[in-house]
Amino acid sequence: MERKYPWADLGTPVYIGIGRKERKAWVIVYAWFCVAVMVLCTFITKYHLPCALLAIFLALAILVKRTDAVTERGLESFIDVKFFSSLEIWPWDEIEAVTYEVNPAVPDTTLLYFTHNEVRTRKAFFKNEDVVMIKVLASKKNKNIKFYDGNEYREEARELNASQKRRRKKK
Repeated sequence: MERKYPWADLGTPVYIGIGRKERKAWVIVYAWFCVAVMVLCTFITKYHLPCALLAIFLALAILVKRTDAVTERGLESFIDVKFFSSLEIWPWDEIEAVTYEVNPAVPDTTLLYFTHNEVRTRKAFFKNEDVVMIKVLASKKNKNIKFYDGNEYREEARELNASQKRRRKKK
């Protein structure tokens, strides 16, 4: 049974992140095979505890599904594991910056980095038409939020790296 998202009851627009890579079927089968091997190693080797812990952690990694959404409350990250779920909300007044970056290889999506209290950053992919509305919503909810163009920053970093390489070669 699929769990209901916490933002399903909101009457305002919800912008759900896209682009999370789904695992291929053979990767999931291989991971479950590794879990079975680790469980077997738990019983037949002298490394009982490490094998058991690896089996548990790998099984949880297979089962976890994370969904990011931008709502009027802020950035919401919903983590769903078969047995429990978790919701983390970053309110708009705690988000200090949003950096956007367009990847030319995927022209219809934009990568957004949300910076929370200058310490944590979370990234999520959104549709280009949603990004415009997210910027409007963010500036409406938080007047002090800053927007940065990640492509400009990357270009400046490439130029700086190229100039430093030239200096090293001259010496």
